[in-house]
Amino acid sequence: MLDPGSLSWLLLPLGVVFGWALATRTRGRGHEHMPTDRESASGMLLEDLSDDAVSAIVQAAGQQPALAELQLTLGSLFRRRGEVDRAIGIHQSLLSNASLSRELRNGAQYELARDYQKAGLMDRAEDLLTQLIDAGVHTAPILEALLAMHEQARDWNLAIAVAERLQSVQARDFGKVLANYHCELAEQALALQKQAEARQFARRALELNPSSVRASLMLGSMAERNGDAVGALRAYRRVPDQDPRFIPEVVVPLERCAEAIGHPEMFAEFVDEAEQRYPLSGAIMQIRARLIRKRGGDASAYLMSRLAQHPHWGGLLAWIEAQGGNRAGEPDLAMLRETLRKRLAERPGYRCTQCGLAAGLLFWQCPSCRSWDTIIPEEDLP
Repeated sequence: MLDPGSLSWLLLPLGVVFGWALATRTRGRGHEHMPTDRESASGMLLEDLSDDAVSAIVQAAGQQPALAELQLTLGSLFRRRGEVDRAIGIHQSLLSNASLSRELRNGAQYELARDYQKAGLMDRAEDLLTQLIDAGVHTAPILEALLAMHEQARDWNLAIAVAERLQSVQARDFGKVLANYHCELAEQALALQKQAEARQFARRALELNPSSVRASLMLGSMAERNGDAVGALRAYRRVPDQDPRFIPEVVVPLERCAEAIGHPEMFAEFVDEAEQRYPLSGAIMQIRARLIRKRGGDASAYLMSRLAQHPHWGGLLAWIEAQGGNRAGEPDLAMLRETLRKRLAERPGYRCTQCGLAAGLLFWQCPSCRSWDTIIPEEDLP
């Protein structure tokens, strides 16, 4: 048993926590309020205490069933510290309290689900969250946690159902997320050789998000594999309007499809139009220079004029390579050419606009921050 002297140094943090708990309970009167964010200022204060101090607070809270709010905060603290077993014990103990209000019981069940999720016990976590939803507790944090689990399990049909419910709860557009879920279903169908089903999923993705570059690339790729070069051209041509940053992803397929139908001039027309609409595209600059050189024109002069307006490492390398003859063999120019080649070969091809992750492959969901449609081709700007 702790004597008054040994507890005196705990009065400040306990006072803060009790005040927070009282304020939370007051805010909740008159409507159902389920605490879902235990990582509050009080939790951060507790986290600064020593293990002995936290243990003393746990003991004090355990002896006072009325301090359920404090126990929820402590459980969250232990989970954040990585002490998941202690968090589970606290939240299970709370749920065993028959006198606990529905509001606090829902909160404890939600926190226990997060404990299980942290421990990798996804089935248990999903069961608890589903029970809350079935009971009519449709708060955004619960649905978001359940959505994250379905994403991790790659169960896209369940993810779609939860995302649609979350969309109605939060009153915001989930079209981008839902479109990616349908693209994931399309990829699964392709793996099973279900071409027609895959096309249906990709088309549905485009309906949900008309700006889905991923859906357009998928439809173009499927059409091309089926020998439908015209359909592939139509799909690939949508990409620059959806997001001009993805022009590098379609220039080669567009040229390939135009040649497949015997009309290479269609690709040249696309390049001319794209240069006017997207003057900052380094990919279009380099393709245009190649076409000029192919026609016998002065690609070097074109590149120099374009680089003066929009500097671009890839364009500079194209200018050096367009010099030709003895000048390309000049030591300084040759050294610069090799330096640029090395630099461009080593650079990451893609980068996440959300967290800055550099990637060598195009991911539609960032492996780091788990955001959708935030990874884009890296520009070679100086």
